[in-house]
Amino acid sequence: MRRLVALALIALAGCSVGGEERTIDAGRVDDLVLQPADVGAGFHRTSVENPAGDPTAEVRYRRIPPRPLGPLTIRSTASVLASSGDADRALESDRSRLGDKANWLPIGEPGLGDESFAATVVQRGVRSYTVFWRDDNATASLDVRSLQDGFPFAEVFELAERQQRRIAATRGARR
Repeated sequence: MRRLVALALIALAGCSVGGEERTIDAGRVDDLVLQPADVGAGFHRTSVENPAGDPTAEVRYRRIPPRPLGPLTIRSTASVLASSGDADRALESDRSRLGDKANWLPIGEPGLGDESFAATVVQRGVRSYTVFWRDDNATASLDVRSLQDGFPFAEVFELAERQQRRIAATRGARR
């Protein structure tokens, strides 16, 4: 019986060594948002402090001066949660809140991270896009505003991919 228990423990330990889930380190949350090189020249960056001390980062970029083509503003956020389950619940909460907003139209599943969704709305001549996604234990979002039809979703998606590459680059800390 002892041998059976010992073999079972060895087998479980072996499975966890090779199959441990990779996580995103909360200490690197500032690396998970878009950086000035990701958005290009002509933008003024503002970092938003998180007073609660949670592992969340947010940056905002505003084009100076505004142009008719391209984004007027870009908001990039990321949060690192304790587990992928917590991140999944946070993503579902974001999806629910977005669904409660009037006139937002879903774009679909952009294919970022483990799960993602996007939507758009046009109000007073300004088109807004928002993309939310989860990668393991992190959630991220990207909000882009432009003059109506001045910035296609394909370019918003390209920015989101840049942010996702930053998130993927931070993976590797073991739980």
